[in-house]
Amino acid sequence: MIKFYKEGVLKNIVPLILCVSIVTSCMYVYSRDTLALLTLLTIIIQATVFSFYTYISGKSMILRFISILGSFFAIGALVSIAVKTGNNQSTVDYFVWFLSPQSLVEFSPAYVAATFIIINFFIASTVYYFSAVRYRISMTFLITLIPFAVYRKETAQVPMFFALLLLVMYMALMIHCRQINTKPRHRMIVEKGYKRSMIVFLAFTAFLALVIPKPQLDIDNSWVDTVFESQRFTEYMLHRLGIVSETASSSLAYTGNANVKLFEFVTNEEPVNLKSQTYSLYNFDKNLWRTMENETKGVKLNTTDAELLDPAKFYSAVAKAAELDSKWAEEYGLEDLAPELKESYVRAVTLLSTRVNSRFCYSPVLAFSVSVVSAGRGDVFRTEQGMLYSSDSNNPNYSLRYYSDSSLREKNLQKIVNSVNYNTFPKFLSEVLRILSDNGISEYNEVISAYVDDYLSAMEYFNETETEMPESLYSITENVIRRCDSDYEKALAIESYFRTNDFRYSLTYRKPDGYNMEYFLTEGKTGLCSDYATAMVLMARAAGIPARYAEGLHLHDPYSEATLPAMSGSSGNLPGLYISVTDSDLHAFPELYISGYGWKSFEPTQLAETVEESSFDYRMSVVMGVIALLLIIFVLFFDRKIRPYFSEKIFFHRLKNASDEKSVSMIVSRIRKKLGLAESMTSAETGKYVLEVYGTDMSATVEDHDAAVYGGKKVGEGAKAAALEVYDRLTELMKEQKKSRNRKAEK
Repeated sequence: MIKFYKEGVLKNIVPLILCVSIVTSCMYVYSRDTLALLTLLTIIIQATVFSFYTYISGKSMILRFISILGSFFAIGALVSIAVKTGNNQSTVDYFVWFLSPQSLVEFSPAYVAATFIIINFFIASTVYYFSAVRYRISMTFLITLIPFAVYRKETAQVPMFFALLLLVMYMALMIHCRQINTKPRHRMIVEKGYKRSMIVFLAFTAFLALVIPKPQLDIDNSWVDTVFESQRFTEYMLHRLGIVSETASSSLAYTGNANVKLFEFVTNEEPVNLKSQTYSLYNFDKNLWRTMENETKGVKLNTTDAELLDPAKFYSAVAKAAELDSKWAEEYGLEDLAPELKESYVRAVTLLSTRVNSRFCYSPVLAFSVSVVSAGRGDVFRTEQGMLYSSDSNNPNYSLRYYSDSSLREKNLQKIVNSVNYNTFPKFLSEVLRILSDNGISEYNEVISAYVDDYLSAMEYFNETETEMPESLYSITENVIRRCDSDYEKALAIESYFRTNDFRYSLTYRKPDGYNMEYFLTEGKTGLCSDYATAMVLMARAAGIPARYAEGLHLHDPYSEATLPAMSGSSGNLPGLYISVTDSDLHAFPELYISGYGWKSFEPTQLAETVEESSFDYRMSVVMGVIALLLIIFVLFFDRKIRPYFSEKIFFHRLKNASDEKSVSMIVSRIRKKLGLAESMTSAETGKYVLEVYGTDMSATVEDHDAAVYGGKKVGEGAKAAALEVYDRLTELMKEQKKSRNRKAEK
């Protein structure tokens, strides 16, 4: 082990110190409190990497490749574990955390560890290559500038100590690398005067850098500040975090695989779709959704107005009318209705924590109130499309109450919904109101009035969002709904259409040029959740049903039972299911207006068949780590056991068929190689070295070698045997020497 470090460190002490300086300068930004510990670890890591590269530099190309590949797998495994841990703990993912100034993001030990590993491995590898393998002054200079780039990101100046240290060590590296092109047989003589001159020069340079006043420069660096504000990066952030934008994303994909944790929810119903934004205006040619002018603006939430759209209360009103007028009930097929639904179907969903400080609440379609509001959140508003948002986004925790779609599982409510459509529903509402009024019942007037307003608003929305579509889409829709009467039956038929006509969900599908919904429905039949949601919205509109496209989250797969602590404004604890939501749960879905019920979300995407690609998680990290370990074991075993064994076998096989003259030459070359001597050493120098180190006289073999190689003469009859005897003796002496070193190391 001592020899391992000695060869790698002493030969590369200056590049190694430069590496430590670069890494320490960078890590000062990310973790000042632990800088001393990180510096110590950096010295150990850099010394190990340099020694490792020095060790494998003398090996064959295959061994070098396998060794480097194994190291990459090992580093990748460590980094992926650290990043994955940080993703589950931090409020932003690693990419955003790394690019953001540290003053704007929370401290993450896991992310710091990942950064530390990456910087160490990268700096050590590049500096070693450009100083010990192929000297490139410009590349080394660029590597030395990395800390300056890191501090520029922080809008801060590099501390004078680090700036001087980097300058001095870079100059020292240039002086050090003067030896890089000296031939193995030559030795560079560095006298004391040369060393003193070098030290004086570096010290004087550092002194001048300290005492000379620095000029004040007015440089426009705005291009640096805006380099990451490009449309592509902005879209990445929006898609990654689910923040509202004016145009809908075409890359949302439900994969069912946890990746980067975005939210933590508690809900007492699962699954449920939560929308972050709805989009109403569709451009068929560009296959693009946009928001309406009023889609991101609303009025202050009035719980009473929203709460009136209660399916349970509306059902009770209709059931009462059917009870009072049997003839009317028979006309609509509503005989024998139960007086009430089995339950109220009021649900709650609570956002515990999030990466996104968005003013928009992730809300179900029939959300009617914010029942828990964290301190300082501000007023809550509601848009015409049912979106809830706050005037303050500093603390996004909230709890919503809403009416669950699961109420439609009751057959009694299905009877009402299936008895009307968008053409007959206005008459239906007026007749219910008339029957109740004639019998002196007024307790349902507000509910029925709210349903009338909701219907009129939906029809107005339908007219405002009229979309020009090809005739083929109308033909497909007509064929799908030809046997349906109610809006709900038509919606279910359209939803089922995608499950029974060879449609396929794919993350890897490449859309051809000119891709649109006509191609998706007729030829491609392959796409993401955004394609399925868009297609269902357009087919619903073709069927005369108001519909809108929504993007948000799909809550599914609860992890554990949870009890939500009492929060300001709540009536107490809200038991439910704890759900951790990741960016793989970003989802697109359609919302349709169903006469007799109201707005409802549907699910045309084949969620059960979406596991197409596995996310890079801990299991992959373990696999990479195991591969790295196996590669390292293989390299060590091959280098220590397999290669010497087969190399020896091949050598003696070739020696067996060689002439005496050739044999002597091969044995001398073999001795030189086995002792690790330079190929440029002469046979006489090799013999002298063997005599001094091992006490073995091989002068006769040297004479036979020179006579055969340089004089072209024949060697004596016993020359080959004598050379072999020297070789065997040296082999045994080398084994004894190795055993002796091992015994000393154990002691």
